[in-house]
Amino acid sequence: MKRLWPTVAVVIPNHSRVQELLQAVSSVAMQRYEGDVRSYVVYRPREGIEEVLSGLQGVIALPSANETGRNSIAVKRNIGLQACTEDLVAFLDDDDIWHPLKLLTQVNALQEQGNTLAVCSRPIYFSGRPTWTQQSIAKGFRDLSIHQIVSGRSVGTSSLVVNGEIARQLQFDERPDWLALEDYDFKIRLSQRCVVRQVHSQMTAYRSDNGSVSVEERRYTLLRALSVLAASAERDAKKPWSQQVVAFRLLVVSAFGGFGSIQEFHGSTDPAAEEFMERVLDGRLFGRLDALLFRMVRTGWRRGWTARPLRLVIGAVRAGAVWILRKGRSEPYFSSSTIVPGLDDCWEEEFNSAHGRVSSGRSSIVQQLRLLE
Repeated sequence: MKRLWPTVAVVIPNHSRVQELLQAVSSVAMQRYEGDVRSYVVYRPREGIEEVLSGLQGVIALPSANETGRNSIAVKRNIGLQACTEDLVAFLDDDDIWHPLKLLTQVNALQEQGNTLAVCSRPIYFSGRPTWTQQSIAKGFRDLSIHQIVSGRSVGTSSLVVNGEIARQLQFDERPDWLALEDYDFKIRLSQRCVVRQVHSQMTAYRSDNGSVSVEERRYTLLRALSVLAASAERDAKKPWSQQVVAFRLLVVSAFGGFGSIQEFHGSTDPAAEEFMERVLDGRLFGRLDALLFRMVRTGWRRGWTARPLRLVIGAVRAGAVWILRKGRSEPYFSSSTIVPGLDDCWEEEFNSAHGRVSSGRSSIVQQLRLLE
């Protein structure tokens, strides 16, 4: 009996890119998947874009015009979700590219061993054109914990394939304060609804030469991440420890020097950022301790605190833990934080820099919070 493959909708938001969009759509068309696949390109109306999209086969073009005062990325993704009726929904940013076996690999993992409703893949990074190798294809998968999702280390939005009904129920939060972080919130809420599975294969290619909103606004990006975590902790009031661990880490790093170029703002006063942080730290994350943490971070920003000795000590502890794990394993050790850059990578990058090393992964916030996402 012939296997019945689920239908797949691919939601692709588009703001201004054209050539990158064509490459992304082409990677969908090249999928070696036997089920029906349809791309929903949700675009900002502008001169010439309709003619470009009208020539693409298997693409439904949907304009997004009413975005004033809303999160434009979330609005576009929600338009695609509301329009599609397929069994599964996959997300693809218009500057990312898929491996030809991505859907086949992930749908097989989705349907194997249990009632899994979401699956993602590991990444590669490229400039120009991605290079797929035999090492890109690996057998097996693992189920991710909620803490791994909250830490931001494991799931790239363009790698996600989700049960269509679940995706349409969740949708993306359109509040403007979460611009470029609406996907972080979506993935946290998704992990609270179902198991998220990750295949070991590298099926999603992320462009490493595009700019990011977070390069110029890392302090505000951090505050947006805290806002997402606070909202998540409020929803998950009985077990918010994952949100608390990640939030505390971000606050400490921000108070003592921050991520890379955020240090340029250290030792100065930013009333808007301080007001934003005070709104976020309103008791949802740590209760009464929120006010104390707010004062600590604000003081660190204003006085330009640095904590190189602290970084060296914690870096040494991490190195010792890695050494112990290596000794305790019969097979080569691979750090889980290198699997997919997430919010945790910024922390790792900061401590690596204290030892004169360059982090192998891109900054998590840079990776997750590109303007297109």
